[in-house]
Amino acid sequence: MQKNAGTWINLQDAYVLESKDNALGDWIAIGYTAPGRGSSNSYDSDNFKYTNATNNVWTAAAINALNDCPQNGTWTLAPSSSTTDPRAVNYTMGGNGNCTALTPSFKQLEHTDR
Repeated sequence: MQKNAGTWINLQDAYVLESKDNALGDWIAIGYTAPGRGSSNSYDSDNFKYTNATNNVWTAAAINALNDCPQNGTWTLAPSSSTTDPRAVNYTMGGNGNCTALTPSFKQLEHTDR
């Protein structure tokens, strides 16, 4: 799941650099395909449902409970434009605390004003 989020970040960063107005893009625009079965902005793997929610937020939801992470518990990455460099993107991690505790390195994907 973290690898998929990292791929999405790389594609989003490249899209912002290449777009005329440094705009963020949805999954289709940036060329991202989540693992599993589905199309467009929603895919299901064996363990997670991946979606491209409002404002291009990358979301993975647990299909089944995973230890203390309840069914439908989430991990999210929300992109926003940098305040210091219009060609850079900030990523804020969110989600259900019990789910994010299962993947402590997921927090390393978060970065701001780099």
